Amino acid sequence: MTWLYRILAVTLSLGVSLAVGEFAMRQIYVHPDQRLGHQKLFVQYDELLGWSKIPGKNGNHITSEYSIWEKMNSRGIRGPEYPYKKPEEEYRILILGDSYTEGYSVSFDSLFSELLKHDLNAEGGRQVEVINAGTGGYSTDQELLFFKHYGRKYKPNLVILMFAHNDVWYNSQDNYWRGAKPFFTLSNDRLVLNNVPVPPPRAQTDGESIREKQGLKTYVSPKDGASAIHRFKKFIIENSYIWAMMSEAFHNVYAIRNVMEKLGFFKRKPYRGDIPGVYKVWERVYDPEIMQSWKMTAALIRELRDDVAAGGARFLVFYVPYRASIHEDVWQSMKRRYGVTEKRWDMEKVGTQLESLCNDIGVDYINPTKKFQREAARLKTKRERLYYYYDGHWNEKGHALAASVLNEHITNGSFIKRK
Repeated sequence: MTWLYRILAVTLSLGVSLAVGEFAMRQIYVHPDQRLGHQKLFVQYDELLGWSKIPGKNGNHITSEYSIWEKMNSRGIRGPEYPYKKPEEEYRILILGDSYTEGYSVSFDSLFSELLKHDLNAEGGRQVEVINAGTGGYSTDQELLFFKHYGRKYKPNLVILMFAHNDVWYNSQDNYWRGAKPFFTLSNDRLVLNNVPVPPPRAQTDGESIREKQGLKTYVSPKDGASAIHRFKKFIIENSYIWAMMSEAFHNVYAIRNVMEKLGFFKRKPYRGDIPGVYKVWERVYDPEIMQSWKMTAALIRELRDDVAAGGARFLVFYVPYRASIHEDVWQSMKRRYGVTEKRWDMEKVGTQLESLCNDIGVDYINPTKKFQREAARLKTKRERLYYYYDGHWNEKGHALAASVLNEHITNGSFIKRK
């Protein structure tokens, strides 16, 4: 019976250790279900844009990698109040973009637009104001609508469009995970607005899977079965803080995630051959759907160019490099996940395609990919990064580099006439 006592002792010790660990984790760890994400904290339904940031709203946006206090002004723009009436001597820059631009992964003072403002004003002479109108999830169509209805009221001297790879795909879609959105179609090469007023968000129906955090799959419907193993997995997923912490730590680690998906603890992600449309922009040979998305993107940028010029401002497009083209470990993970190679995908294609588009329609363009790659290589020796590992957005170093690239381009291009 000695072996039985040993098993019992080991089981008891393991149980006590897990109980103590669970108790300790509940004291120091904020469970994902207790965190309000950016969408719930700061976003409201908007019948024109699909969604917009809530005017006057502020709160603490917490993830496993950062805790950032974000504050909106009375017009739903991150930062202080910016009056529509521009002081006579002020040079005003308006920045349009998505979550990279809004920069909710860093403090306001570390935001690339605020760093750019500081650097440009350090040159002396004419006062420079930088208004960051970025909103998480926006694509070029929503940014165009924002400028037409709101952005032009600020009377900017320079408008900067921050362009991310997923803009191409969503410029032809009527939905995003944040909700329904407006979209354009082309009629005789003219843009036609559709889906406005945007349908309001629908309430989730009973019986659906209502809790998915970091790719976890929780079962709530009786049809999923009620076996002892199923009930055990459901209990662990829904109640354990240790499990919640481990799932955040390992959900992007391919080998561990692969095992946990097979055991049913993680929701399965798309695998080889099942590539989301938003990633098809990296294909070396485009299919007709992506070619049409690029055609729409060109029309949107051309329209925005014309609207900006009509207000007497200059226009600049800045490409936001995707992290897989900057950090090798992210690229390797994508290759394993989707079964692609350099022969099939070109992680710099969006940047070069966008450059060709901008050259064709006479738009000033910045592609900072090479500078980001060189800086990422330098930081790697210090075990530092430009992008958050899990969140995927720029960290403070990424924002600082983007500000530096913009400052150099604006200064060397004589955008601002100094006295």
